[in-house]
Amino acid sequence: MPEGAVALNSTSRWLLLQTSRATESQSRPRGESWYRHLIFALAYSVAVVASFSTVYSGLSIAVIWPSVGIAVWWAATCRRWSAYAVVCAVVALVPVLRWAAFENGSVPFLVLVGLSNLLEAPLIALAMGYFERVRLTAPVHDGATGQSGPGFAIRTAQHVYRLLTVGILAVALSKGVFLLALTQLGEPVTLSYYASVMLRDLASIIAIAGCGLTISAAVVRTMEKKALREFAGVLALTAVVLALVFGLGSQLPIVYLVMLPLYWSATKLPVILATVHVGLTLAATVALTFVVGEAPFAVSGDDPVVLATAVQLLIILCVLLTLVVSTTVQQQTALVEELEVLARTIPDAFLILDQRGTAYPVNAAAWDFVVPSGDEEGYILRRLVDLDGEPFDEKSGPGGRALHGESVKGALVRLADAADDAPAESRRVFMTSAAPLYLKGGGIPGECAAALP
Repeated sequence: MPEGAVALNSTSRWLLLQTSRATESQSRPRGESWYRHLIFALAYSVAVVASFSTVYSGLSIAVIWPSVGIAVWWAATCRRWSAYAVVCAVVALVPVLRWAAFENGSVPFLVLVGLSNLLEAPLIALAMGYFERVRLTAPVHDGATGQSGPGFAIRTAQHVYRLLTVGILAVALSKGVFLLALTQLGEPVTLSYYASVMLRDLASIIAIAGCGLTISAAVVRTMEKKALREFAGVLALTAVVLALVFGLGSQLPIVYLVMLPLYWSATKLPVILATVHVGLTLAATVALTFVVGEAPFAVSGDDPVVLATAVQLLIILCVLLTLVVSTTVQQQTALVEELEVLARTIPDAFLILDQRGTAYPVNAAAWDFVVPSGDEEGYILRRLVDLDGEPFDEKSGPGGRALHGESVKGALVRLADAADDAPAESRRVFMTSAAPLYLKGGGIPGECAAALP
């Protein structure tokens, strides 16, 4: 972010963030974005082979499928059609080549496998780009690389919900085509198997792509010592909870207690540390499940599909909890800081009035327009009169009108209780504006904001 830049509204906050990234990318070599795609392609190819090693029962029964999460993360970073075409080609062909090399599938089977992969990560990226109104552009050759930034990133809880919704729809369509491909091999297809592979891919998308896109878009990227100390503390607490779940209480269905430390990290820690915490928590939980036993899940290990489903649900719930809460806290914190900066920098008096008439000065200029309240602690607004010297009653003044739901703009008022030694102040006319403040879902405003320039 340029030095001294101040975000003045909810749009500029994220705009300045993207501007800083575009500025940084202009100093990078032109081909660096393609290096990033090359790294993603290699990671995806390795993950395709590694994903089959996570299968522990039957055909593709696994807790998580890393290649799907990496593919969604990769496709979501594309801002150019050429890069997107490369992603589609790699995502479709690499699994097909793996199946052809090790499974000896028929041509219709391989075609359907490739199609099922295209209907997953590339489709999710297109849908998310549409929702975010991101336009994929042709590559530029004049050295400008500012348009090669992420096409989609998770910055708010709404982004998390969109990824979840689009992921469910795309995965359902993709796995339907995949099951159709399995019929070409003569494999039995059941509804429980369909649900298992759906949850497997959805858990991969939420855990890998969701966490990756959240970390890449985090506002706070430098960690203070206080945050690192809290991170160490929450890791210690997580270790205690895991010892309780898989040790002392290994015969009790209490695995969801591992979610409790996640509330702490999601509300107290920066988004990056909170996301790393949920990843470490889930990695330890899954490992202990297969080493110690599945008793904390209250499921039988005799059915691998049931166990996989239980673990996948825990992964989805834990990651959604962390991403939704941490991004919401990040957004609210940024908004509060933004309003504080705005209040400190504007020269006008800015204050808040409630239904009882109590005034809350927001900036230094507002203290000139309040006086101590005689009945109780606090302050009240100094009496105002119109241009004819007539005082306002509780409902006719700018503040009273705003408290009854009316927006007031440019009302001309004077101070009625100007000091005797300030004759210029008593003659001065103030152009006052006021607006009601509504709580979400509320009808009658409980407070109003007023500005007196």
